[in-house]
Amino acid sequence: MSGFPTLLYKEVLRFWKVSFQTVGAPVLQTLLYLVVFAHALADRVQAFPGVTYTQFLVPGLAMMAMLQNAFANSSSSLIQSKITGNIVFILLPPLAPAEIFGAYLLAAMRIRSGRSPSRWWARRCSAPSGSSRESGRRSSTSSRRSRISS
Repeated sequence: MSGFPTLLYKEVLRFWKVSFQTVGAPVLQTLLYLVVFAHALADRVQAFPGVTYTQFLVPGLAMMAMLQNAFANSSSSLIQSKITGNIVFILLPPLAPAEIFGAYLLAAMRIRSGRSPSRWWARRCSAPSGSSRESGRRSSTSSRRSRISS
């Protein structure tokens, strides 16, 4: 197994372990903002003619929560690894910076898809032969070995 899928799987599992922080807390925070601001300002403020303040507020709160947590989910893993001292295990293997970046980025996006990491990983590992680069590498290596031995 190469480093990129392993790091990606590790990060997806981490995001699922803290699923309340990545999903529940932003929803709760957004609902609290909505209740407080809609209750306090709904009668006093009209954003546009024909648009209530609550209708105006909901899209902004949704975008605020998404943007804030998109950054927080991916950066918290790096900061946590740095503080605990195990970032060395991420930087030590021969991974290109693009692979590390891609694994963290895809893991942060994967949590939003709603799939469990074990089902996703099982589907990825049971891909038909020839569909992944690694299976192609293994088959070409084994064919070279068979040519050499014969």
